[in-house]
Amino acid sequence: MQWFKFFGAEYLIDPKMSSLSASDRSCWITLLCFASATGDNGRLTHITEDYLMRHAGVAENSEEWQYTVGVLDKFAKLGMITFDNEVITLSNWSKRQGNALSGYERLKRHREKYRNDNNDNVIRPLHDNRKKEREIERKKEDASKEAGNANANSEEANIQRIAAKITKGKEVLRSKKII
Repeated sequence: MQWFKFFGAEYLIDPKMSSLSASDRSCWITLLCFASATGDNGRLTHITEDYLMRHAGVAENSEEWQYTVGVLDKFAKLGMITFDNEVITLSNWSKRQGNALSGYERLKRHREKYRNDNNDNVIRPLHDNRKKEREIERKKEDASKEAGNANANSEEANIQRIAAKITKGKEVLRSKKII
């Protein structure tokens, strides 16, 4: 997976996040990124705390480093991860990231959600109304085109009648040798 879902509003108000230092939070975001990159349902192998802290931008040989040591234990105590023998598992990763559905599966789920089952309690999406409006407009346009064609046909018939009268009038004038 190249990207992951990040619930920003929850991150800002989550009491677990509020209890962490800026360095700890950076380590958490880095763990999420690693989990996303591996694509193993939130399971990470062979990641040490030092490696995590370095990638999170915590400077070695600094006071910040000393405060951040034990970050994986903090995460475990807060229930954010479990770790066992070099395997770190992010809690609820699969639940939070959801299933990767294909476009067809998403469309199928959407259609099932709004299927017309003759239930008056079903809320129809706005685009259904737009589709009906477009169909009505199309029918109106077709009707006006047909009326226009009928008018055009009647106008054409009138022109032909007038042309016939003119031709007849010319013949009468020629017979009287006026023309």
